[in-house]
Amino acid sequence: MDPTITEDEIKQFVSKQTQISFLMMMMVLLIVSSAFALRLLVNEFNRDHKAKVEYDLEGVSMYSVAGTTWIGYDDTLSVTVKIGYARALGIRGYFFWAVHGDYKWKTDP
Repeated sequence: MDPTITEDEIKQFVSKQTQISFLMMMMVLLIVSSAFALRLLVNEFNRDHKAKVEYDLEGVSMYSVAGTTWIGYDDTLSVTVKIGYARALGIRGYFFWAVHGDYKWKTDP
């Protein structure tokens, strides 16, 4: 068996790595844009409704309350703590819900 790597194999490998890098970059952009959208929405809600903003130490998250409306979310601190906790446990993946998936969401068509 010849252990030599062919030029085509190198091209295929580089192509796969490029695709993976592109997908990772797109995922990072989606996360960053979602975080920016969240910040804008929460800031707008807090300002318009004079919401009380709190940090939940036990739940490791932020929340805003105005009247009977409650919004829970993660900020830089809570995400950092959660990722640090996951890394300490050896978990190698993280999941976050993108807030724009819930923006002006309705149950009726």
